[in-house]
Order: sequence, then structure tokens, then C-alpha cells
Amino acid sequence: MLRYSKDLLQDIIKKARVAERKRFIYSLHKSNTELQRLLNAVEPDTYVCPHKHTHTPEIFIRLRGRVALLTFDDSGEIKDKFILDEENPGAEIPVNTWHSLVSLDRDSVLYLVMEGPYDEKTHKTFPKWAPRESTEDAIKYLKMLRKRI
Repeated sequence: MLRYSKDLLQDIIKKARVAERKRFIYSLHKSNTELQRLLNAVEPDTYVCPHKHTHTPEIFIRLRGRVALLTFDDSGEIKDKFILDEENPGAEIPVNTWHSLVSLDRDSVLYLVMEGPYDEKTHKTFPKWAPRESTEDAIKYLKMLRKRI
């Protein structure tokens, strides 16, 4: 039995707090060929570059904190936003949908599910309109997204 205990959540939260990207992913699956199940601790300073998955929907279940899920059209305009919180704990992003997330609270944790297999080279597609991680433009873009939420 896999147990998603308070201690496990606290451990990945601590790792996210000190991580350069301000997030930490804990894999629950044993191989990249099976159903991908992840715990994702995300701090408010993390920037998740908008992306899409061409082979799988992505399911998000909030375990702790508040996180905004955003979807975008092909030009980068926000199409939809949904706050994952106690009253609205989950959402599913369809295949081929540009999306990102913004952590609204410290110590937020999500449970993610996607179909396998996982291949780092083809797992995500990034749009030309979104700044890449670890750039000055990414910091500005994250601030703009926060204002739009």
C-alpha cells in the first residue's frame, strides 16, 4: 500500500522550499511505462512554463494549499482559470491544451495523474509565446499571471 502521509507531504514541501525552482516532484509510479502518478509540491515563486501534452490529459487533485490552473489559447491569451482549494479540489486538463499553474499559497501540494509512457523528449510541448524557466522574462510573466488571477 502506498501511503500519502502527513510526513511524506512535509518532506516534499521542505524539498520544494529549498529547491532552485521552488517545487519538488515525488514520483509514485515505479517505471516510466506505467500510469504516471506524482506528488507535486509548489511554492508561490515557482514558474511553470505553459505547455501541453499531446498524448494524455492531466488530472490535478489538490491535497494542500491553493493553486490556480490556467488554460491558454494558441496565441497565449488566458482561456480559463480555476482555483484548486478546499471547495474545488480537482480538475482535468484535456489533451492538446496549453496550460500552467500558479501556486497561491506556501506549501501547496498537488496529486497529478497522466498516462504513460513518459519520455522526457516528447512529454511536453512549449509554445513560442511563453518565456522559458529561469529567465527575467519568466519572472515578469509570472507576476502578470498573478495579476490576472
